[in-house]
Amino acid sequence: MAKIKRIITTLVRLLVLGAALSATIVMVTSHDSAEVLNLSFDAKYTNARAFVYFAITNAIASGYGFIALFLSFSTPLWRLVFLLDVFMTLLLTSSISAALAIADVGKKGNSHAGWLPVCGQVPEFCDHVTGALIAGFSAATQRPPTLQIRCSNSSPDTPSITEKLEHEASMTGAAYDFNRATTSLTRKLLSSPKKVTLVRHGLSSWNQESRIQGSSNLSVLTETGVRQAERCREALANIYFDQCFSSPICRAKSTAEVIWQGREGPLVFLDSLEEAHLFFLEGMKNVDARREYPKEYITWREDPANFNVNGVYPLQKIWATASEAWREILYTPGEHFLVITHKSILRALICTALGLSPERFRAIDVNNGGITVFKFNTRGEAMLQSLNMTAHMYSNHIYLN
Repeated sequence: MAKIKRIITTLVRLLVLGAALSATIVMVTSHDSAEVLNLSFDAKYTNARAFVYFAITNAIASGYGFIALFLSFSTPLWRLVFLLDVFMTLLLTSSISAALAIADVGKKGNSHAGWLPVCGQVPEFCDHVTGALIAGFSAATQRPPTLQIRCSNSSPDTPSITEKLEHEASMTGAAYDFNRATTSLTRKLLSSPKKVTLVRHGLSSWNQESRIQGSSNLSVLTETGVRQAERCREALANIYFDQCFSSPICRAKSTAEVIWQGREGPLVFLDSLEEAHLFFLEGMKNVDARREYPKEYITWREDPANFNVNGVYPLQKIWATASEAWREILYTPGEHFLVITHKSILRALICTALGLSPERFRAIDVNNGGITVFKFNTRGEAMLQSLNMTAHMYSNHIYLN
């Protein structure tokens, strides 16, 4: 859906560019001469300031339209294009209004002011002006569609309801200040506030087979998982990210490669984003693990903070690596990052950002393809903005920022 919208936007911009350029050329080439009462005069666009203004504004609109064609849809600059589109529309409308007023006098005259019509004497000039006005009007009325958020119900077959959300914070009551809301994850001030979007990998082969995955690299992305990753890519298409971080484990790596496809920023694989190591449970079907290792399995499921193998506690270790991952991400230059990884490490990332202990590990769930968003102030303190968003899994939902 996002790709179709980009194509439509590009086509409309090409039409606007062509119309504005045509209006400029036709207006500046308008010229005719006539002789009245043995007096000759030339009719050209420079005789009327309104026509000059019309030509200049359409030339500006042509230049702007040409530049806008080359702006990437994933850059922050694209968000300013909406305002510039409105400005150009107003500029073109004002120039058309001014030129149309003069053209009307030229065609009909004004008996109250004693002005005679001139189009009968210089018809070629008037025809050019008329053509320029038509092209200019076409350029002013063909405004490209703006970026929108699609909100719909859970059925992919039901038409979605589209509404544009501008000024997000003021319209939805979002928080501006969250100083000291959580404990800082960094040991020093950040150069700027940060935003981090977390995504869980798509459905894997071991997800499908109900096997315990852990840090194993044998579980791969399924066809369904690839489609989920593609849906994530479409849902995030209008958001600019400075960089993408991913777990190097194949199911997350494959998801990251699908989502990051077509982007220019670097895709970096961090060992600190690897999934928790679950020793001998990895690769076992849940039903088999429960039967063969009942004590360990039940502890992992019901009291994961106390699950250990030979004194090694996976959750304590993953809490430490989550903190390390946060520092690696937040110290990176840039303001908005995409992170693609696994369920347990995602839970650890979320909990450590919110100051929750390993005992709260199962208080949070993250679905395949689920999207979670954090904001960080310069102190490195986190605010959870969105948790486990999955609307894009069931509909053509596009996130704006």
